Amino acid sequence: SADWVLAHSASLMGHAQRIVGGGRNQRSYLPYGIDCERLRERANQSPLPLGLAKGTYILTVAKLYQRKGIDILLRAIQKVQPLLKGLCFLIVGDGPEETKLKRLAEELGISSCVVFAGDIPNPEIPPLFRDCRFFVLPSRSEPFGIVLLEAMTFGKAIIATRVGGIPEFVTDGVNGVLVSIEDPDALAAKLEEFIYNDAYLERIGKNGLAVAENVYGYRVGIKKYEELYAQVVGGG
Repeated sequence: SADWVLAHSASLMGHAQRIVGGGRNQRSYLPYGIDCERLRERANQSPLPLGLAKGTYILTVAKLYQRKGIDILLRAIQKVQPLLKGLCFLIVGDGPEETKLKRLAEELGISSCVVFAGDIPNPEIPPLFRDCRFFVLPSRSEPFGIVLLEAMTFGKAIIATRVGGIPEFVTDGVNGVLVSIEDPDALAAKLEEFIYNDAYLERIGKNGLAVAENVYGYRVGIKKYEELYAQVVGGG
């Protein structure tokens, strides 16, 4: 049996506990950390790819699997399309659903405002976070959602779903906005609130940045790991 069970979210801890068992004093969870400073440095070292202009696109970075809910996003986009006025949705990532999703975008009549960028090298992604208008992750399941923290590192407002580990670090209406899964109407309503509400985006983004730096920054995480290892080695 395990001496100690460690997971990266309370949601994952629940799954792990059902598998390995163990007493309550033999488990804990520590969230993923994020190197905010390094991520921002990388953003300044690479130009914005794809010929994009700052603030003209709404970003999603995700592998194109069914669990990522990109089909729900596309259906929500159809509902807000008349409001976009030059804005587009940029979807970065490849995967087995790519052809199906592109076909769905055509069927919904939104191909002109959705860009499937495919797989982009990691060094080119930080500038996309930096210069997007806001970030959306419509997942059906998500163990943690580190990509949301990456967006928050750049002070970007985020829309995500109320699943897995996401509600552990996103407080609805404070440092992000949460919607239910499988609900394009609810997602469209939040997209509409975000699209041209600069003050709202700034407030949400500022709060998200504080969470990313003060709660999930690498230095904070390292200290927590050191304390945990000392506790385990000491038999605590």
